[in-house]
Amino acid sequence: MFARSFRRTHRVPLGLALLLALFLPGLLTAQAQQPPQPPEPAVPETEPARPAGYGDPTAGVKAVELQRFATMVKGDTAVLERVLGDDLTYTHSTGAVDTKASFLASLQSGKLRYLALKPDGVEARVYAGAAAVVTGRIEMRVVSDGKEVTFPARFTSVYAKRHGRWLLVAWQSTRLPQP
Repeated sequence: MFARSFRRTHRVPLGLALLLALFLPGLLTAQAQQPPQPPEPAVPETEPARPAGYGDPTAGVKAVELQRFATMVKGDTAVLERVLGDDLTYTHSTGAVDTKASFLASLQSGKLRYLALKPDGVEARVYAGAAAVVTGRIEMRVVSDGKEVTFPARFTSVYAKRHGRWLLVAWQSTRLPQP
């Protein structure tokens, strides 16, 4: 009785069942007998060496963060324009919040100048190859509204990978007590 009800609800054309029965074992055996793939060829000596961390997204986003710090000290807003996401939220250690446009305008006008940024203990974590969180400690020497200030801080940066590039979409820094 079970066989009869099974046939009614799970009809498999006889021709398909025969084809599977005849060819499936052969296909599985042929697949198992495939020769192993050859190893990747060695990089020829004439090819330029790849940078440290090549292909490692964690090293890549960390390098972008460190380059961003150097670019901010140089005051190169043209380069910063390409590293900052259009939806940037930049929260300063004072609690002031900038957008990409207002942050770049502060730098271009001289209202804000980074004299030195010395990061330490920078760590990066990448999520699904598309988002990254970078954390660390930083010594900042800044001129803000004409006053020079030096202080240590902790920071958190959030990057998003867009069109194959890491873009800063959020920054938050917190001042640490002076030693």
